[in-house]
Amino acid sequence: MDNKDKLPTFKKIFKKEWQEQTVKNKKRIIKFVAICIVPFLYGFFCVWAFWNPFLKTDQIPMAIVNRDANLCVVYKPKSVDDQSIANGTDIQYVNATDEASCVAAAKQGKIARFTSVSDNAVTGPSYYDKEHNNVKINVSTITLKLDYLKNKDTNFNPIDKYWVQLRIPENYSVHLINILKNIANPVFDHDQFLTDVRWMGNNPINLWATYKQNFLIGYFATTFTNLRESFVREAVPQLILPMLYTILSNPDGTVNRTTYNDYVQSIKTDNLINETNNLVNQGELTSAQGKIIISLLKVFGLVKGPIVQFIFGSENVVSKDQYFTNSDELGKHLKDVGSIIDIPYKVQGYQYNKYGIGLGELFMLIGVWVGALTQTFVYDRKGRTKYTLSYQHYFSKLLLMLCTSWIQVTVMMLSLLILGFGQIGPAYALLWLWMLFLGSLFNIIICSIWLAIPDEMLGRFIAVIYLIINLSAGWGTFPSFMQNKFFDVLSYISPFRYGLHNIGTIIYGLSSPTSIGIGQYQTEIVKNMGILFIWVIVFVIIGLVGTYYRFLKIKYGTIKIKVIYQAMNNIDHIKDYGKTISTLTYLTPEEQILIKTEVSVQLLAKQTEKKLKKQHK
Repeated sequence: MDNKDKLPTFKKIFKKEWQEQTVKNKKRIIKFVAICIVPFLYGFFCVWAFWNPFLKTDQIPMAIVNRDANLCVVYKPKSVDDQSIANGTDIQYVNATDEASCVAAAKQGKIARFTSVSDNAVTGPSYYDKEHNNVKINVSTITLKLDYLKNKDTNFNPIDKYWVQLRIPENYSVHLINILKNIANPVFDHDQFLTDVRWMGNNPINLWATYKQNFLIGYFATTFTNLRESFVREAVPQLILPMLYTILSNPDGTVNRTTYNDYVQSIKTDNLINETNNLVNQGELTSAQGKIIISLLKVFGLVKGPIVQFIFGSENVVSKDQYFTNSDELGKHLKDVGSIIDIPYKVQGYQYNKYGIGLGELFMLIGVWVGALTQTFVYDRKGRTKYTLSYQHYFSKLLLMLCTSWIQVTVMMLSLLILGFGQIGPAYALLWLWMLFLGSLFNIIICSIWLAIPDEMLGRFIAVIYLIINLSAGWGTFPSFMQNKFFDVLSYISPFRYGLHNIGTIIYGLSSPTSIGIGQYQTEIVKNMGILFIWVIVFVIIGLVGTYYRFLKIKYGTIKIKVIYQAMNNIDHIKDYGKTISTLTYLTPEEQILIKTEVSVQLLAKQTEKKLKKQHK
């Protein structure tokens, strides 16, 4: 009871705690500021990194892969005034590599045209940018930009170089021209129509995408079918007229009103729809094939009425440029008709499209990194064996952390099997090995920083900052090229980037390979692993060098070799020792204490000298 008046007040306790922990000295102030800005760094940088990545959808690698362009059509024209393919006779399709070889294939009385329906459909409308050779389609605030590849450019590697591909098969124009000619022919060829329709049904234009490069982009392109539907809705109305241009234009590019009108009016869409339904009922066509043909016929039926007036106005002949300008204008009035058309699509890795798997790639890396970081709180940097050298100390601590990491990763991977991650099949074993490698890498990075930095707190802080860099720029959600340029640059020093690339390759590549097999995926895995070995080398060097100098500081009170050698010269029985790194390594504890004491004296003398000089000034 006598001590009651001596008990401190809470205000006094807190005040002292605050002063001792936050502003006692310069080191405490730095630590306090560091922990205060961690939420800012994480929150601000991650929000900044993912503020609005969809504004850069035009940078997603997408392409129209046209294996149909170009086609050499040789035919006999109807007359001097009407030299269109639609009314031509004795049509032949000739192999030709360019326009010159195509023209040379035409005999007397015939015309050779190096063209294709698909090429005109891509390069004719206003969405084609000739200067950059790509197609741009605006969907609300999103711009879809697809590079246009044809002829030899379609033979690119790797096969998933473009993450979204609109693929047009070879010989597509041959069968489409046959159909376009046949449906306007007074004598309808049922057998030819069936042959061409079957071929197009079995070889449709299709949209291909992949989850391998980035889960969210794959998900955006498939499960959210807006990309596919929007492209079709915007493009289909503009595709009908280029298709007609191919067979109704003259060799000089002009189009005659009379020829055009006669062709359009000769097509009886209702009769053709009935014919298609009959073929489906007879089992000659599948219901899916019939649906495609009927959808196209319905679209044509809708545009048939206003088409001639929009294209020609009061003119009897229009040029190619005028034709496509007017067809673009018509397309603006008919956007809704595209909604009745669908494009088949295939997505590599679609069977593994669960969020848990796709976003689990990032969560696994975060878990392994945090697992490595927590070891720095559980273990300490204290040496427990006398006469341990710096490199021995470094590797013993590193091996301890690596063994712990392998257990951590194994427990995590076993738990993921319970959730159903094992559905990727045998590739899960490779994923397990890859996570063990990444766990080893992350522990090398964190252990090296932790042991190299004199202040443990500062070392942990740097590890947290590096985690933030990886989270914001490491391809964990969106590709870095869809973010601010700052983060795109940072991504190249983020091990998450290369680790995630290989995880995606294992899950969505090796587990669901394309027709070319798994060779290219194995090469990618080795390449990314080779890149990450750069981190291994760099951080092992940082760890060894940092640990060595930290040992110097502990043993001799300074990291300056020159100061240590000067101290040795002031000690009688040590001054004759060789002034080398190896000599310092094998000094006895007693000799190290003597040198440390002498170093302290020298440093104190220098500090005193500096103070006197300042006072003198």
